[in-house]
Amino acid sequence: MSLGAGSMNLFLPAIERLSRLPGKALVAMSGVGNGLLLLVGWMAGQRRGGFGGWLPFSVGVALTAVLVIFALRRHQLESRLDAYSEAAIERYNRLMNPPRNAGEISAAAGEGVVIDQDGVVIPGPNSEAMRQEAELLKSRDRQRAAEVEAAIRKTTFMPRLEAAQRAAIAAAGGVEKVPHLKGDLRWTILSAGITLVSLPFIGFLIFVALLLWL
Repeated sequence: MSLGAGSMNLFLPAIERLSRLPGKALVAMSGVGNGLLLLVGWMAGQRRGGFGGWLPFSVGVALTAVLVIFALRRHQLESRLDAYSEAAIERYNRLMNPPRNAGEISAAAGEGVVIDQDGVVIPGPNSEAMRQEAELLKSRDRQRAAEVEAAIRKTTFMPRLEAAQRAAIAAAGGVEKVPHLKGDLRWTILSAGITLVSLPFIGFLIFVALLLWL
């Protein structure tokens, strides 16, 4: 499967959920589980000793480190998504309520005129059409840049996702336009996946640690 310039749209719903309530719930559940595992694992290690006795606690430390990484990146992603949403709302409001410049009125839809100091109307260019044409050219340039980025596959893990993120940033016109794509999303998704699949494993290790302790 090839991920092109617009492929980040496939991941954005999942990324959104990671930054909101589902992500917070995952952090909370994993935090409780890891806390219990560390407590019971420590007691089991103190009682049994050796590699087997300390194994649950050691695994708990490693999983807690992954959880901390995910929690920090989730919080960072949430803040950036909030900033992106606020900026999008602000752009929409400006579009719906454009400022009227002094000395310039609209004579017809899409046509601007200027009145000089003597009150004489000076016909001006079709500024709206020129603006739309400029935006179209910029959009085409961004799309070409995104296609170039999507075609570059680096020798790294999750290369398709990495290329899709670079392509999405290029298509938006720079990372400042999409702050939620600023961080490397591969680490966020990877740490979230490990945290999620570790939940049943944590429960099993807690049971094992209890047997070793008691």
